[in-house]
Amino acid sequence: MLLALVTASLLLLGYVGLRAQWAPTYAARWLGLAAVVSIYELAVLFRRLPINIRPGEHELLNNLGPGTLATFFRGLMLSGAAGFAFSPRPPGLLAWAPMILFTLGELLDFVDGYLARKTDHMTRLGESLDLEFDSLGMLIGSGLAVWYRVLPWPYLIIGAAGYLFRLGVWVRRRSSKPARELHASTSRRPIAGLMMGYLSVMLWPIVEPPATTLAGLFFLVPFLASFTRDWLMVSGAIEPHGERYVRWRMQARSVLLRWVPLPVRALLVLTLILQSADGSARLGDALILRESVWPLITLEAFLGVVIGLGIAGRAAAFVLLFPVGLSIAFGEFNPNRALALGGALTMLILGTGKFSLWQPEESIFSRRAGERRA
Repeated sequence: MLLALVTASLLLLGYVGLRAQWAPTYAARWLGLAAVVSIYELAVLFRRLPINIRPGEHELLNNLGPGTLATFFRGLMLSGAAGFAFSPRPPGLLAWAPMILFTLGELLDFVDGYLARKTDHMTRLGESLDLEFDSLGMLIGSGLAVWYRVLPWPYLIIGAAGYLFRLGVWVRRRSSKPARELHASTSRRPIAGLMMGYLSVMLWPIVEPPATTLAGLFFLVPFLASFTRDWLMVSGAIEPHGERYVRWRMQARSVLLRWVPLPVRALLVLTLILQSADGSARLGDALILRESVWPLITLEAFLGVVIGLGIAGRAAAFVLLFPVGLSIAFGEFNPNRALALGGALTMLILGTGKFSLWQPEESIFSRRAGERRA
């Protein structure tokens, strides 16, 4: 009941603030859509209160705990972002509001698990809400990006994937067909996290096609591959502990994470060298960045050296996306920038591979926040 009152108060405050800077019709539409999503989230929480218990235990806990509370407030951020659907982009600085709300929600996705593990308050309820809001976040993020015409409509499959997966499991069980529990995976959550980060960037008012569509392919392919593998496991087509699958998986991981990044790494470094050599022309008529062009070039050159040596390659690739993205947003989208964007995204997703000097970020991809080392 307290959470319901807090939710209503936040929605009312949001409506009042939007009405002061936006057309009343659009502010009212935001209130209606955000309220519908929030009511859905409260209903999910209420129905699942009986599973507010620790895994392997039977005693109902007398409070939600900080982790589950953070998960719920993550849902409220997502409902606020959903309220901007079916309306034109808000004016001025308000245009950043959907991205900010969506990003805050996804940051809470990192914090909630950390809080639950640190306070020893991990529950089936928290895990269930987390999965529910994962699917909801994908739907809202991809839906807004398509609505703002940043992504083409086929990318709605990102948002529908989680619900289609659960529908498929339900149909199999109703048909008396086997539907196994998902096997633990070290790649599932990092892929989902990268996809959420990508959708967050797609809500920036300054991004536009075709760069957004190209970037989407680098996230869509591993995302769909992960969902396909999970479905084959759930349906019984793949035995996760089978010798054949384990051998194939190890070989595929070796190729993708050790050897594929090598030629991409070399091509990215070469692309950055060529761009730096002609830095004065890289921004075309983008006078807004003229005074910043040489700091950007210097940053790209430094990151090129770091990535080339394989020193914290994922982190360097993440930072590299900002100067590359700025040059695309305010300049011309040409083949060199497409190669730089694609190379940086590949390094971010796969890492720098074999012959890397230092890869400290790999532990972040293989271990949840707050989780103790084995």
